[in-house]
Amino acid sequence: MDKRLKEKIESIVQNEKMKQIAKFVLPSPLRREIKKILVKRNVNVIAREETPCEDVEYDSATPISHIKRMQVEITNKCNLKCKMCHRQKLPQHILNQEIDLKLVEKLIPACQNADYISLSGPSGEPLCSNNLLNILDLVNHYKKDGSLTSLNTNGILLNEELIKNLFKRQLGMIIVSIDGVRSYESLRNIDFTKLLINLLAFRRIKLEMNSITRMVFNFVAMKRTLPDLLDIIDLAHFLEVTEVNIIPLSPPSEEWKKEEIIDDTFSNEMLKKAKGYAEARGLRLIFWWDFEKENKQFGSNIRVSAAEEKINTPLCDFPFNYIMVTPNGKVWPCCGFYGTLESSLNEATTLDEIWNGREYTELRKKLSAGIIPSKCTNCTLLRKKFN
Repeated sequence: MDKRLKEKIESIVQNEKMKQIAKFVLPSPLRREIKKILVKRNVNVIAREETPCEDVEYDSATPISHIKRMQVEITNKCNLKCKMCHRQKLPQHILNQEIDLKLVEKLIPACQNADYISLSGPSGEPLCSNNLLNILDLVNHYKKDGSLTSLNTNGILLNEELIKNLFKRQLGMIIVSIDGVRSYESLRNIDFTKLLINLLAFRRIKLEMNSITRMVFNFVAMKRTLPDLLDIIDLAHFLEVTEVNIIPLSPPSEEWKKEEIIDDTFSNEMLKKAKGYAEARGLRLIFWWDFEKENKQFGSNIRVSAAEEKINTPLCDFPFNYIMVTPNGKVWPCCGFYGTLESSLNEATTLDEIWNGREYTELRKKLSAGIIPSKCTNCTLLRKKFN
């Protein structure tokens, strides 16, 4: 056995939190060696994420008032066919749906406590919804003071009338997906000029109406879009956008993996340059991963030191304070679980029954025990936490 590996094992075994650390999905070589030592000491080792969690101390009753972030996909219709979008992989029979207003009414108890309510989802364009303004009126009526409402949009369907209606309803934030300038048309199959015209109209009307609605950009970072990032920063600065989310590409298929930028040296240098360029213009770039550190895939590569540091907190807090609801009433703990859980709102089911149901409760148990579900292994937010 490698000397450094052996020393690492001994340091872990001697740790006073040894029993808790044993519950993490450790790197394979460490897991094998630590298991041998711990078994000799009569310590129960949870070596796989599928292991049941009945022995974990956990309060299964979690009030609806704990929901602080809501993502309600009011439609999964979309006006574009972006090449890098996972929507292209979804079954056709679940696409082109709109959420029923009666279903939205079932979410009112959560709306009354949430700090953040997004009327968007991972597979649809909210501006395609025929009920957008009605839903926004309903949410505004019940949400608590100070709660922020937002929309994620590609921006192509924005027009003067719609912009004014959104401003009148005091939409808190509109997040526009804008992945490039020169690369935009090749990725989204539409002329960048159309988006630019709408963004300029948004800025003009905002000034005219003295609106509180702020604009944020989402930039999906990949090798073909990074050369455009400085141009996006200049555009954001001109439009008085103060934040740009830099989101690494999640490849929709094998052929897109060549576009990934995580741990790519040249891409990291471009990101460092962009970060300084933005700061000089008073603009904040929010990275969904720490590009200045080495990032690893989860599963077999989780760092033990990070596991020790985070041992007293859940690995992820989304299932404890967040819900995502799809147009057909499915309720997910995050977009990573899209299409994998069976919990569904209907006439006979309440949100409370789902929130405290078997699937949510089991997921919270796993995360409280430091166990990473297989669906989470490619999550950039979780990866950022442990690197």
